[in-house]
Amino acid sequence: MLEKWHRREIERMASPLSGKVMLLSHWTTGQNIQDPYGASRLVHEHVFEKLKLATSAWSERLTRML
Repeated sequence: MLEKWHRREIERMASPLSGKVMLLSHWTTGQNIQDPYGASRLVHEHVFEKLKLATSAWSERLTRML
């Protein structure tokens, strides 16, 4: 999930998933990662950096679980 409202909507639609749905930024900031659609190149680059950090954090966390 990129934004907290996505998580709330999934949990509303499928309550058994409550507590199992996390933001992509869960292991970094825990904050929303905005959708850069229609924004400037600078915004896209900023979001890309957030996505790289978040996916790296997930990768490290999942690797430790193996």
